[in-house]
Amino acid sequence: MNTIDATSALVLDKKRMRKRLTEALKRMDPSMKDDESIVKTVLALPQWKQAGQLFAFVPLASEPDITPLLDIGIALGKQVSVPVCGTGREMRFVPISVDWREHMESGALGVRHPVGEISMVTATPDKTLHPLMLVPGLGFTAAGARIGRGGGYYDRFLGDWGSTLVTVGICYRIQLVEDIPQEPFDLNVDFVITD
Repeated sequence: MNTIDATSALVLDKKRMRKRLTEALKRMDPSMKDDESIVKTVLALPQWKQAGQLFAFVPLASEPDITPLLDIGIALGKQVSVPVCGTGREMRFVPISVDWREHMESGALGVRHPVGEISMVTATPDKTLHPLMLVPGLGFTAAGARIGRGGGYYDRFLGDWGSTLVTVGICYRIQLVEDIPQEPFDLNVDFVITD
């Protein structure tokens, strides 16, 4: 098999895996989702306690609800930021404050993000603040390999900033898989937390 064929096969494998994981999440009984357990596990992390900066996500309906961590982080005085995805497949993070829910709307990808004046400021990881990043994904391996929704937003961001952050994959147990087909630009998280 030549390089082009191998790349095409890898892309097809990832597409199939995304479809399988998306379907599994759709079929998941809501009573099986233990978001509270995920939140408690994150709060117990030494990296959470040490972090002065939190880079997190505003969950889609199928993702674990980590919004309590945003509120707790703000209450503790951490610099909490969430992503804004651009049309050119770039992603930047925007700091939020206690009233963050009042400044949100759904973007083109269905991801809720800050709008208005709040969305004009960009936060960048500062190693002196021990930044922690909570990373969503469709699937993860126990070793931290990740498959996202296919846009490459997190891979690009982590390619630029990954060495500055502690990265934690956040998912439900049904999203843990044995193996994920990876391309050279696919980046792992440092570890994974599940329910």
